[in-house]
Amino acid sequence: MFVAADQASPLAAFINIPDPVKDGARARDAVRDGFMVITRADDDTHEARANNPARRDAAFASGAQIIRTDFVHPDPAIGAYHVSLAEEADAMCGSDIGSEHCVRFAIPVTAYRTVAAVAP
Repeated sequence: MFVAADQASPLAAFINIPDPVKDGARARDAVRDGFMVITRADDDTHEARANNPARRDAAFASGAQIIRTDFVHPDPAIGAYHVSLAEEADAMCGSDIGSEHCVRFAIPVTAYRTVAAVAP
């Protein structure tokens, strides 16, 4: 659906910015410029093992539309670290997005949906 293109190309739509701590300003600028931005809330298990939310919080603050994580739920073998939109109200809209382009939910979404497929 999308081609791999340089950010300056008129064909560019997505930008991968893996480190929202180091490149948060770049991510915010790309979102303002109309790009879909993907970033990571954690790298391997570093943040989870240290229970350090700094990278997760930077990912939410960046305005990235896609935030990847390996910890939607806490891993009991590692600790309490997890990434949840339901617990981060501004993550749905970002601080720089005007209310006319944002939908906020009055009740946090706490239900999880699991999808399983069986191959014949």
